[in-house]
Amino acid sequence: MKIYPRNDKRRVYWLIDQYLADKIDENSFCDEYYYSYDLAIDKKTLNNVERKAFEELSMIAGRFSGYESDFMTAPGVYSTREELRDAIAKTKEALDQQVGVRSYDVELNLISAYWCHEVASSNEDMFSWAYEEIQALTHEISEVSLQTLVALATTAPTDYLMANLAAGPLEDYINLVVEEERVDQADFIINNPYLKSALPET
Repeated sequence: MKIYPRNDKRRVYWLIDQYLADKIDENSFCDEYYYSYDLAIDKKTLNNVERKAFEELSMIAGRFSGYESDFMTAPGVYSTREELRDAIAKTKEALDQQVGVRSYDVELNLISAYWCHEVASSNEDMFSWAYEEIQALTHEISEVSLQTLVALATTAPTDYLMANLAAGPLEDYINLVVEEERVDQADFIINNPYLKSALPET
């Protein structure tokens, strides 16, 4: 299994999985979370969902104590094991929902380059590869295609570009889903809050 460096946000995803699988304990999780999220990660690399989820988890992890004496001397100050585990589980749920399965499976350079292509006409040729790759992805049904669409919907810079996404790649993918009668994919699209927000109201 690949272990990401502390300045890579994928390390936080990995830490969450390790803890929930009981492969590391609370102290190890909190220490590594602090070294990674609080000290090493550039917050500019986080999307809005990650920023909110990681910051809320940081508040709980930063106050964790495994010593009963701490709770006796300063009631209400420290986080318990149960509170920490609950916070980690909720963080995982929020992160998984944004992309269906795994947000770090999506190539972040592709997402950034696609929006650069859409925003900066002067750089159109420089980032045309991203546009072409997104077009190819939305013409085949796969988990990667679906995750990429959610990542695009999550990071759309403006409402105008969100509308373009809906009328372009997302519409193409939905047409393919309908054509191939993929009920599972259709259910995910209409129930995912990020893709649903991109769809026109009916």
